[in-house]
Amino acid sequence: MIKINLIPKKEKKAAKDYKIAVLVVLMIFSYVLIGASYFYLKKKEARAHAQVAQINQKVKKYKKIEKELNKIKKETKKIEKRIDIIISLIKDNPKVIKNIDLIVHQIPVGKVSLIKVEVKKDNINIVGQGMTLKDIASFIQRLEQQEYINKVYLANTKRDKNNKLINFNLRVKFKNES
Repeated sequence: MIKINLIPKKEKKAAKDYKIAVLVVLMIFSYVLIGASYFYLKKKEARAHAQVAQINQKVKKYKKIEKELNKIKKETKKIEKRIDIIISLIKDNPKVIKNIDLIVHQIPVGKVSLIKVEVKKDNINIVGQGMTLKDIASFIQRLEQQEYINKVYLANTKRDKNNKLINFNLRVKFKNES
């Protein structure tokens, strides 16, 4: 079999040039497409990083709020326990509440504060702080003047570490009411 080439040499070269041109155009189009995709993805990545940063800031803000909320919940539980104790005291022994109320009304405002009040039958032990010994003495005298109080014992006094306040312990003995 004999092959005859009817295409002139120039035309054959033109077809090759056409294929190369199409290939070059496709490559350029591919590079442009890849470049555009690259820049689009970089922009999208930058936006995603910005969103992550905003979310992290919100998370920090909410963590602070969560800490405050947990703190408030703990304080609420403490207060609820105190309220339950007071309610049980009122129900079980109204005399104790009357005695504590009597003591609280004798406190010199702004000069003496109570830290701890412990109730035992007809005795109440008090731990407190006063500005001066004179203020503590005034508090004791006020208590001794009450008709329901039998005796007030000052267990001890001691200056705190800062030498600003005086810590004291009192035992108040109430009269027996039968």
